[in-house]
Amino acid sequence: MSDTQNYSEQEIAYEPAEEMQDETATAEKPKKKRNFFFENGIIIFCILVILFIFFVARLIRVDGTSMTDTLLDGDIVVLWQWNYTPETGDIVVIGQGENVTERLIKRVIATEGDNLVIEGSTVTVNGEALNEPYIREAEWDSGYMEMTVPEDQVFVMGDNRNGSKDSRMIGTVPEKQVQGKVVHRIFPFDSFGSTVLNES
Repeated sequence: MSDTQNYSEQEIAYEPAEEMQDETATAEKPKKKRNFFFENGIIIFCILVILFIFFVARLIRVDGTSMTDTLLDGDIVVLWQWNYTPETGDIVVIGQGENVTERLIKRVIATEGDNLVIEGSTVTVNGEALNEPYIREAEWDSGYMEMTVPEDQVFVMGDNRNGSKDSRMIGTVPEKQVQGKVVHRIFPFDSFGSTVLNES
């Protein structure tokens, strides 16, 4: 009688422990499911960010003074890359490659097939003198230059004409080296969201 009673008490003692384990396992399942979606969500987000940076747009820091006063040294700008073809007046970022040993930020002055004449401080493209309110100094002199921009090339210059190393020295730049167009300045913050001047 005593043995039977002890056995029954042991069964009763263990039953609650088994129930608690089942409840704990049941409670953990939704947590694992939530972790699965959370972790995969982070991976998907990172992939989208990488694709956006490489193919759509990214931030670029301006180094140097060749685009003063339009862009200043240390400014941070948004570079638009998606489905972009260089056009006259655009401010562009040029990657390393043919004739370019470091990344450049310049303004497109002429594109393929354009007839370009530079005489004194006047730039003429296809017979029309450019209106250039963006240049830092009205007086600059590169002597005389005349050319037709080759196919798939662009002629670029900095807005600070007296302090810019550009196509006047290095020649035209292949379009394939043009990484994109500068569309907005986001730093300094007092210029946040402003559209960069690109009249031509």
